Amino acid sequence: MNSRLLSYNIRFNLRKKLWFSALSFLAFLFVLPINAGMTMPAFAAHRDASAAARISEEISRFFAPGSNVSASIIFCIAAFAAGLIFFTWMHHRSQVDFYHSLPCSRTRLLGGNYLAGALAVLLPYLLNLLLTLIVIAAMRLLPLCDFGALLAGAGVNILLFLLIYTLMVLAVVLTGNGVVSGLLALVFLSFGPALFQSYLILRRQMQPTWFSTTDWVQLTGHSSPVARYITLFTSESGVGWLEALIMAALIALLFAAAVLLYRRRPSEAAGRALAFPASRPWIKYPLVVLCAVGFGIFLHWLGDIESGSWLWFFIGALLGGLISGQLMEIIYHADFRAVKKRLAPLAVTMALVLGCCGLFVADVWGYNSYLPQRGEVARVELLLDGFNSYTSSNMVNAGVWGDNSFGYRELRDADYQQLRGEVSVSSRLSRGQISDPAAIEAALAIAAKCIAAEGEGSPDSSEDYWMDNYYAYPETTAVYIRYHLSDGRTVTRQYCDREILSRDLISEMTVIYADEQYRSQIYQLFSFDPQRVRFAEAYPFEATQLVYGNEDLYQQRDCSELLAALQRELTAWDGEMMRRELPVGTVSFRVYADDPSDDPLPQEQQSFISFSYPVYADFSETIAQLENYGIEPSYWQPDAEAVTEAVLCEYSREGFSSDDLLPVAPSGLTPIISYNSETVGTMAAGNTPVTLLYNEGRNRETAYTDSRDINWLMGLSHHEGAFRYNSFAVPSGELQVVLQYRNSYGAALTANRYIIEGTQVYGADEE
Repeated sequence: MNSRLLSYNIRFNLRKKLWFSALSFLAFLFVLPINAGMTMPAFAAHRDASAAARISEEISRFFAPGSNVSASIIFCIAAFAAGLIFFTWMHHRSQVDFYHSLPCSRTRLLGGNYLAGALAVLLPYLLNLLLTLIVIAAMRLLPLCDFGALLAGAGVNILLFLLIYTLMVLAVVLTGNGVVSGLLALVFLSFGPALFQSYLILRRQMQPTWFSTTDWVQLTGHSSPVARYITLFTSESGVGWLEALIMAALIALLFAAAVLLYRRRPSEAAGRALAFPASRPWIKYPLVVLCAVGFGIFLHWLGDIESGSWLWFFIGALLGGLISGQLMEIIYHADFRAVKKRLAPLAVTMALVLGCCGLFVADVWGYNSYLPQRGEVARVELLLDGFNSYTSSNMVNAGVWGDNSFGYRELRDADYQQLRGEVSVSSRLSRGQISDPAAIEAALAIAAKCIAAEGEGSPDSSEDYWMDNYYAYPETTAVYIRYHLSDGRTVTRQYCDREILSRDLISEMTVIYADEQYRSQIYQLFSFDPQRVRFAEAYPFEATQLVYGNEDLYQQRDCSELLAALQRELTAWDGEMMRRELPVGTVSFRVYADDPSDDPLPQEQQSFISFSYPVYADFSETIAQLENYGIEPSYWQPDAEAVTEAVLCEYSREGFSSDDLLPVAPSGLTPIISYNSETVGTMAAGNTPVTLLYNEGRNRETAYTDSRDINWLMGLSHHEGAFRYNSFAVPSGELQVVLQYRNSYGAALTANRYIIEGTQVYGADEE
């Protein structure tokens, strides 16, 4: 009898809600077979042996939940709607009494409705999958279809749909009102992501020195089925067997909880906000805490985050907690007069929330100011991101192609993710090993300077310095440091929001670069298998001839000898040498996920990491190896006769005024000065240099065209006749000079970075 009633219940509900199944069918019809009919002809037109693998992959992606976004959205909406539509009778007392009078157990009654709602969506989906395969077969692409990937994609869609749908059913069982059911379902689907992100934001804001290796994106994505859909789309990280089994087990547990609660649900619960009064505090107070924190963060961002104050955070948290708490009381009782209820528990909750946040803001435990004593430290790992661009700068490039209707995409997401992991902060930090006592002292001194910068933020932030001087020096550096203590503990801190000027760390980094262990490991390029590395390009800082890139250089199959030469010479270059001598240019390499020689794809379509390192004039072995790639030694030297114009670019943190000295050139010509289009200088006859001031007077450029002036400037940039520049770090002086050469073709060839003392440029030293 029960079996017949269950079968009848399913058929009855499907017939009664046939309109919902029809809408589901139409929605999937447009995003699956019709979409396939519009996109697949492009693949069929280019069907050949070389394109077969790509076409097969594109067909598989068509069924994957991370790629077919429209299908994913339909599943989310359909799951939410099915839970409400097939269980709406629980909100009406008369219908509840009728169903409960039938000779059918509550378990079978709930199960019948549950299966009917699921089939109302899944049957149209499966039917459209079949129609899509027919469309693919009609275009004779079926042999290229990966049925394993198709079944895997369909399985993930079904699991995520059932997970959202079951959460919706559980929300309906817990409530007696359709609006409240929808709100509670939204809470179930969003509470996890909101909780993790609120914790992450608060931790980063209140403890900016906190360092975490946790993948918070993935963690947040696994806290909700809707969020998982989003992570599948953004990162294309697949669902493995273990995760699929966990999803299935979670669906079973949620359904069992819904059945258990429904069996205990009183019939008079229909029409109430919550079916079980005992569940009110378990829903209310976690939401109060989350709303308080969320609204506090919102007002903090709007009101005082730039000033470092937390006043608006606490005002927002108080308002958010009070409003959300009493709004829920109004919903619980369906009466505005309930706004006065349960104020005392709410006050206690808010006092705890605000008190805990206050303790962290005040840093009562000294978390942000932590600095171990020298005797406590056995060794240190240090990464200065941005201090020396040659040791910290890298970029992961995703190989993409666009011959598809979905636009540009990564060819192999797994390769790209692998390369990203290899240049993560955590992996780079582990390379900065320091065990020399003097170097450890220097690392602790750097940490002390970062701690002393508490609350200052980036330099010159009040002057909008970085808005006007994005490419200007001095630069700042972010510091990551990990202490390995003598008692076996490991403590890691980061100083990113308190970036300090690189020039303020020169003395400490000179000592650290003197540590041979540090130098031997910090250059990450040399840690990779040479088979994965390809030479990319060489770039001189001061090229006075037009140089075009040679794409054939990317195809070199072996650069191990060049790597070995550069490693030997670069790791022998300590901090004192870097400060004294200046590089002549850079050499760049690409690191691939595997040996690119074994990959049929062109190298420009593969994902890779790009590394650049300096080349000094004394790197004779490296420069000799580069001759094998068509780069002659003369490539690194300037041709003074080819220079037709030299531009002197100066920067001063304090800005320039009309009374400031200008460089006195050997030609004796007086520059012309322009302040916001107002001319305050005079123009001499002949080859006249022109000086422009901009960006609130902190920068000025003077262009020289007289050959005597050009030779004078080029001579100043050379130390004892050697062609060397300083890109290791910015010295303490305020004056910075950049020489830009312009050749007879009228092209600005480079922006070279020079540091020249003021006495070398101004006054009597001009000769």
